[in-house]
Amino acid sequence: MKTDKLYYEVFQEFPDIFFRLIGKSQVNARAYEFKAIELKETALRLDGVMLRVAKDLKEPIYFIEVQSYKNDDIYPNILRKVSTYLEQNDAEQNWFGVVIYERRSLEPENAKSYKWLLNTGKILRIYLDEIDLAAERNLGIGLIKLIVEKEKNAVSFAKQLIAQTRSESTDDEQTSKMLELIETIVVYKFADKSREELQAMLGLDIKETKLGKELLAEGWQKGRQEGWQEGRQEGREEGEQLGRLKGKLDVVPVMLDRGFTFEEVAELLKLELDQVRQVTQPEKTSESL
Repeated sequence: MKTDKLYYEVFQEFPDIFFRLIGKSQVNARAYEFKAIELKETALRLDGVMLRVAKDLKEPIYFIEVQSYKNDDIYPNILRKVSTYLEQNDAEQNWFGVVIYERRSLEPENAKSYKWLLNTGKILRIYLDEIDLAAERNLGIGLIKLIVEKEKNAVSFAKQLIAQTRSESTDDEQTSKMLELIETIVVYKFADKSREELQAMLGLDIKETKLGKELLAEGWQKGRQEGWQEGRQEGREEGEQLGRLKGKLDVVPVMLDRGFTFEEVAELLKLELDQVRQVTQPEKTSESL
């Protein structure tokens, strides 16, 4: 299973996790942005580059390669990409290459041939299987470790990260992004299960995830429009209230189809249990309104 894109997605959302991983947590991550770059007039693509936001920043840029399989050409490939990028941009830029190995055993057997390069300190190597998570006690590092966690332990480990996210994060937007990344990684590991099944396994609240928020927003918007139309005669405020209720009721059948119980739907949408049950009996729904 090729997992490169998962690492890059994490670094794009949370650049600070990258700097923590390479032991440079003192770097101001806000001064960087993660990008994938196509080099002009070549067949080369840089899947991961941590670029400086400010052009006058003196800190280096980082060329990132993730290795989930053995590649004997990894070091010459990095050199070729770096030199081509510098030639097309600013040759005086300070830089580092970062190779993230999922396991030390993936280090190429010809690595000794590039000892001269490794000794310069311009190439940083990270071995995820050797990171002591207990010593790190860092949520971001835990997220990276989840990518390489074995399937039999992945769900329980993901639950630990979810609990840690909820207890440590004080920013709602950051919390939501972290939970979505945890969910995405687990979905990637268990391709045979639906996202809804895995949400239930992980104990995720539908309102905490991107999928759930989109689902609720779609239903609320539809219901709000219908409510305005039906409530026009009774005034805008009453129409909006009616719209919000209809929006929630529009979401109910979708959630029931995806395995949520009547009680769970009522709790999540803040509806009466009878209102949820009546959605499955269309002839009675209008009476309840």
